[in-house]
Amino acid sequence: MATKDYGETQFLYSPAVRVSQGATFGLGSNLAWDAYLRSLCNQRNAAFTRLANELLRRGLITESETRALVDQRNRLVLETRKPLSPFGKVYSEILKPRHDLPTYEKLIRRKGTDQAILQSIGKTRSYVNRLSLSMRYAGHGMVVLNLTLAVVLITQAKPEDRARVAIRQGGALAGGAAGGWSGAWAGCVGLGTIASPSLAIPYVGEIGTGGACLVGGILGGLGVGAAGAWFGDHAGTATYDYITRLEWL
Repeated sequence: MATKDYGETQFLYSPAVRVSQGATFGLGSNLAWDAYLRSLCNQRNAAFTRLANELLRRGLITESETRALVDQRNRLVLETRKPLSPFGKVYSEILKPRHDLPTYEKLIRRKGTDQAILQSIGKTRSYVNRLSLSMRYAGHGMVVLNLTLAVVLITQAKPEDRARVAIRQGGALAGGAAGGWSGAWAGCVGLGTIASPSLAIPYVGEIGTGGACLVGGILGGLGVGAAGAWFGDHAGTATYDYITRLEWL
């Protein structure tokens, strides 16, 4: 076997742009996915609120009905977390640990009546909802921008180079996504662990540790996402060149 030398394809954008492209795609896809699942959860919580309001309007509320609704809400929380990204699961556990989900017994001691429980059963943290909305728009923007740039580079390449550019772009995006998701998880765990002693302080601890997790996730997602994009870029190019330059003698 021998190899042909096609030379190196030239790209009309800087290495810095290539790195930021991969980094933001990985983080953006992570944020967009988790924010999308949060919006689904909010819709289901709204359904719980409507059901609770129906029971309140009826006026005759039994303990078994309230208990069943509380149990269903807790199951919904756990089911919603299953498809979250690793970063999203850690962040959710910090804000509301599964071992500390509000059972009927806890709620009745805290609120006093079944009516009070039903009045708040579908409520969610407003600041998390606002954050989720911001993450969703930012994540979608990053994904669309990077996919658009990839398509432009592929279509603007010379016809004989398009396959190579497409493989290179696909490798960079795949590597950026893998690195961004794993980096967001690692960053969240790292900074969240450092801030975890603050969890001993009610409310303040959750916000502090959750904030540290969020900052760590963003930094980790960008950093490891950039590394993953670089690796995917070079791996895709090397694989394409190796296959296409082979000559069977």
